[in-house]
Amino acid sequence: MRLIDIIYNIKNRDKRSAKDLYLHSYKWLFATALRYVPDESTAKDALQNTYIKIYSNIESIQLESEAMVAGWMKKICINEALILTRKKKNWDKLQVGPRSEAYLPNYQFENQALFALLHKLPNQQRICFNLYAIEGYSHKEISEQLDIKESYSRTLVARARKQLSNILPKVKIHEAS
Repeated sequence: MRLIDIIYNIKNRDKRSAKDLYLHSYKWLFATALRYVPDESTAKDALQNTYIKIYSNIESIQLESEAMVAGWMKKICINEALILTRKKKNWDKLQVGPRSEAYLPNYQFENQALFALLHKLPNQQRICFNLYAIEGYSHKEISEQLDIKESYSRTLVARARKQLSNILPKVKIHEAS
């Protein structure tokens, strides 16, 4: 069943569709949350908050396209993950644990090495780089989301790029056969 159909059914008070929505989206939303929070437990908290926000705002979503609905849900997830991230006072002291590849769908990361590579970055750089380069946020939006200066966002993204360029020559990427 398509995501847009599931949302339509939820809007029409079909109680089974809530479970369908969860089963259809939890893996990619969980993977999205993992890109911004320090551990799986916090990602689960962000995911729970995401579903609460989705269900409480379900009437506001326009069912124009599958991509629009998925983007709306993803944006909620990112915002909820960032709220939890901002609650952590010392970003640099956060420990990022190993991630389960089971939560990383192929269409989000075609190469699992990319995910592992991004998690070698310090947390502030990783979060800003994800928001800027992967999600397409502007530095102004990032500064508002993270309560930092625009110039600091630019600096963090530049540092992340530099660090990634230093790491990339050392990484061996094996293609799946």
